[in-house]
Amino acid sequence: MMINMNKSVFIISQHNVGVGHFICANSVAERLTAEGIKVWHFPGGPPVKYLTDDRIILVQLPVLKRYGTLNNKVITEKGKELTSVNEECAKLLLETFKKIHPQIVITEFFPFSYYRLYDTIYPLLEFVRKNKLSTKFICLLRDIPVSDSNPSLEKDYHIINKILQKYYFAVFHAVDYNIIPISITPFLTKAFKRVTVYETGFISQQRKIPKKNIPSIHM
Repeated sequence: MMINMNKSVFIISQHNVGVGHFICANSVAERLTAEGIKVWHFPGGPPVKYLTDDRIILVQLPVLKRYGTLNNKVITEKGKELTSVNEECAKLLLETFKKIHPQIVITEFFPFSYYRLYDTIYPLLEFVRKNKLSTKFICLLRDIPVSDSNPSLEKDYHIINKILQKYYFAVFHAVDYNIIPISITPFLTKAFKRVTVYETGFISQQRKIPKKNIPSIHM
């Protein structure tokens, strides 16, 4: 698939603990920007603007902060309920989409994080599908260390596979196939069933961040 240089690409990401998801999405944004493509990055985690290339159009979504990993509990900005924040995120994405009409929308980790981002991204997916627009959705996925003995995964991979088949053009799997082949994780083999997958190799941020731009963290 060729990208028209006169078009825009949206990248949507959500980070909570750390900035790994942000870095993954932002690294792709930087590479596309270097090729002359206009990129809009919509991060949904705590602001980390100091990590962003100035050429990338950064649109901060209302912040979702997660605590705990057992039940995926979510807290939001002070005084805001989760439903309200999800609605704000979905509205901002859809309104911006209608103004820009991007050629491609990349969702970092979604739908593998469907329980966290579904309410935010679903309205956009449905808008494109129902209006039969040419915009292509791509899932950008890093490695997923999961235990296939977890009984909840049976439900998860069915839901993920259904979303991918219904809405997505392809999955960009950001790993080295020689190190972590899809076959090593039965979960991915099932989730990727009848889905176009490209092994891109590992993604890393190339530029160095000046130390003066990195905020101090006091423990």
